[in-house]
Amino acid sequence: MSFKESFFGVVRTFDSIKGFGFIRRESGKDVFVFYDDILTRDRVLVEGDKVEFEIENMPKGPRARKVIKIS
Repeated sequence: MSFKESFFGVVRTFDSIKGFGFIRRESGKDVFVFYDDILTRDRVLVEGDKVEFEIENMPKGPRARKVIKIS
């Protein structure tokens, strides 16, 4: 069983029509997020939503995975 590190951040932008946006991490660079990686029924984030997520390093930069909204 592998352990994945969780990160916290705030949605900086999210375009629900294009299906992607960026999350501002508490520390570090912003992270790309794609709608397939959002674990909510509507798969939509709104600017200012607080989220928890994992990060996968991709060729174009870090990408958020398993994104969930938190209160």
